Amino acid sequence: MKNHKMQTGVVLMLTLFVAVPALIAQNPNNSRFGNGMRMPLSPVPTSGEPVAPFLEGWYANEDGTYTLSFGFFNLNSQQVLDIPIGPDNFIEPAEFNGKQPTHFTSRRARRDRGVFHVTVPASYADGQQRVTWTITANGKTLSIPARVGYSPLQLDYGPRAMGSLPPMASFSASGAEGQHIQGIWSEPRVATVGVPMEIDIWMREVSERASFDERNAN
Repeated sequence: MKNHKMQTGVVLMLTLFVAVPALIAQNPNNSRFGNGMRMPLSPVPTSGEPVAPFLEGWYANEDGTYTLSFGFFNLNSQQVLDIPIGPDNFIEPAEFNGKQPTHFTSRRARRDRGVFHVTVPASYADGQQRVTWTITANGKTLSIPARVGYSPLQLDYGPRAMGSLPPMASFSASGAEGQHIQGIWSEPRVATVGVPMEIDIWMREVSERASFDERNAN
């Protein structure tokens, strides 16, 4: 009988021990360690967190240049941030500065991928030169140094499952076309705040399905 009571007491104590940290973690105000780092599985703060820049990968282009693909992750669940290009949002070397976003949305389950690209010359194949994107948000600064040559991050333009490829895009029926992350750039357009602007886009399918796959027989 005594053994039974002791086992019950141990189980009860363990249950309380596990439950208390869980309740603490559910309160965003108590979800940080003493060094300011967030506890694992703690709720995502609604505001006050940084925006993390990411290198999605790099492409080797036919002309010998390389294209770096960047994205970002706004670590706030509600706070939307506008960070103009400048000391809090810049790319080095300066020759590549200006293509990065300035509006950082929230409420995303995952990070925003392939938001913009930077094309670097063939000399970047040495793997030593860097393109660094730095963002300061809510007083926290994060940077991502991007380089060419790290094979696990190499991307390609080849077809995916069953031959699928990104469509060709154009701003007119007979205009220049673009594809992949480079896309197509239009001439500058003048817009008025609060007034909708219509933009016509033409898309052309270019995928080729694998003829040897029986799923494509019909």
